[in-house]
Amino acid sequence: MGINTSNNRNCRGSLTVECTLVFPLFLYAMLAIMYFLQIYHLHDMLQQAITKEGLNLARYGYVYQYIKDYEGKGDLGEKGENKQEPGSIDTHEESKDCGKSDTLKDLLITKSINAAFFHFKLHDYVNEDYINKSIIAGGMDGISAYLSDFMGEDDRIDIILTYFIKPPIALPKEGDFFILQRVSVRGWNGYRPDTGEKEGEGEEDNVYVYITENGSVYHLWEDCSYLKLSIRDVPFSNIKNLRNIYGGKYYPCELCSDEVKPTGTVYITDTGDRYHSDINCSGLKRTVLKIPLSEVGNRSLCKRCQKRQGSKQ
Repeated sequence: MGINTSNNRNCRGSLTVECTLVFPLFLYAMLAIMYFLQIYHLHDMLQQAITKEGLNLARYGYVYQYIKDYEGKGDLGEKGENKQEPGSIDTHEESKDCGKSDTLKDLLITKSINAAFFHFKLHDYVNEDYINKSIIAGGMDGISAYLSDFMGEDDRIDIILTYFIKPPIALPKEGDFFILQRVSVRGWNGYRPDTGEKEGEGEEDNVYVYITENGSVYHLWEDCSYLKLSIRDVPFSNIKNLRNIYGGKYYPCELCSDEVKPTGTVYITDTGDRYHSDINCSGLKRTVLKIPLSEVGNRSLCKRCQKRQGSKQ
């Protein structure tokens, strides 16, 4: 009785064909995953680097502000001394175009200096050899910081990196992939909230704010919604279905809600997250104190007042 080996040979042949078709796809998939993991690693490394760089540079914001204010006072003094004598020719109009040209030159020079400085400081936070051997086109020299700015609008330090990522295989139509990363921090040159005081009345002793007895924040306006509570009574049976203006649920007050009857009435506010069985509960009261801004201590500015202040500017 003979043994038929044709089926075994066919099976082995079909497996070989399947491996030939599937293995390249598997290999390409693994290479693609490794490629995107490398992009993610580079992105994370550079993002952490510019974040640390921005925070470190923010500490020198007050020095820049001091020099800027000092130069401004010097310019005002020169303008006061430069008075036009009778009979002299006013050359102000003739120098307008020249002034614009000088301003543009100063701007370009400043941008170039900022870009060179940010790029130089970047070496302190990344592995230069790793970047040069990575998929970034041009390595470390391929990373540009020309769009960055130091103490620009609103005294912000804006670090912007741009570079190109080389594709794993040559793509004639697509070419390299453009990447932009950015971090923006405010220079540490001091901050005073705008309370509507006129110029010359900016002393902290002349600026008053509002606090509560046990509060950890201060308020710019006495009618802040945190200080002005809108109390209303609701059935206790319906408390589970009610939400405050922030979408949060109401929970029992630790001071007065131990003996709430199922058929009773409780008291809530639109901005709070507790319900009360006693309308005279201290949790529903706000003892507001008016104090000078210089006495707020470690209290921070109320977020609602901060948002209201931003909308008025």
